Amino acid sequence: KKPKVGVVYDEEMLLHRLHNDDHPERPERVMAIYLNLVKKNIWKSLVRVDAIPATDDILALAHS
Repeated sequence: KKPKVGVVYDEEMLLHRLHNDDHPERPERVMAIYLNLVKKNIWKSLVRVDAIPATDDILALAHS
């Protein structure tokens, strides 16, 4: 039996743009990952996990 792999995806991720184009999280990166998973026929085997709104505590785990 194959293990299940979850993916968190929300279309709002495509709106996440900072003024700094060097920031790794940007719409083009999210779309490239998604399209690659679809192209390699992986997307349909992933378990979709709903995104939740970020709280200040959650954001503080990755940002100062």
